[in-house]
Amino acid sequence: EKEFEDYGKAFVHLEAGCGTGVEDELKVFSNVNRDADNDENVRLTEAWYEHYPENLPLTLTFGKIDATCFIDTNEYANDEGAQFLGRIFRNSPTIEFADNAAGIRFGLEPVDVMDVELVIMDADSNWEDMFDNIFVAGQLNFKPELFGRDGNYRILGWINDRDHTKWADATATKEKGHGVGISFDQEFTDNLGVFARYAWQDPDQRLNGLDDDFSLEHAWSVGLQLSGAIWNRDNDVFAIAYGQANPSDDYKKAGTNLNAKSEGHFETYYSFMINDHLTLSPDVQVIWDPYGGDATNGNDTIVVGGLRAQVDF
Repeated sequence: EKEFEDYGKAFVHLEAGCGTGVEDELKVFSNVNRDADNDENVRLTEAWYEHYPENLPLTLTFGKIDATCFIDTNEYANDEGAQFLGRIFRNSPTIEFADNAAGIRFGLEPVDVMDVELVIMDADSNWEDMFDNIFVAGQLNFKPELFGRDGNYRILGWINDRDHTKWADATATKEKGHGVGISFDQEFTDNLGVFARYAWQDPDQRLNGLDDDFSLEHAWSVGLQLSGAIWNRDNDVFAIAYGQANPSDDYKKAGTNLNAKSEGHFETYYSFMINDHLTLSPDVQVIWDPYGGDATNGNDTIVVGGLRAQVDF
């Protein structure tokens, strides 16, 4: 990262990983490790420049961007490196985000109690015929400081105009995806914060050629975070959350004898700061009715335990 006085910033993010962990063993609607990575090639995850026009409350970001950094954000559930690992708690699984790709973001803060985000990206994420298909998302964030405490109340909407096929009509192959959502977080004391997230997407279609074995209509999650200052560990964090991913009725009707139940997801973690450079986080997740109860093998309930190490230098 490089800052240019008070008018701009450049950012480059390189990434590589080895091993999907338990994720490829599970048949679920929303998996358990948003941080899993199985591409040993060093690759360019993000590369963008951000500009701050003089005398305007505007931030302009363009390059290879990640829409989840600007849309469906949350103070307590939006960072798999330090917060919840489960994908349902990182972002709603009913938002059809484009993968990191060429795009532009406009961030506007006209008043202290409100900001606006607009993201426009290449929906195909393939750097060919860019913007033939686009992902567009907008978000309004209201910051009323209830009880004299920080809070964010976000309302969002999105459109992904890649070709989709209707479940009920296989000849309708040019449908477009869209949806809406909310993401709230509120601090109540110096040591307690809560969050809630909900999103809906058009239930009658699936994406052509990708992720077309099921479709979700609703997803929601709630949780809380406690600071370790309560038990004299100022830099520790304890958090707990529960959510559900709900398949669409159109998907259920299109299948043969599908249960298509709501998949329940629980997660709790404790972030233990060893020193200024090392943090360890034991994590436990439980999933009820995985894959809506329609997985061909496995149990009705999945329990996953893990330990995350975060090194900062």
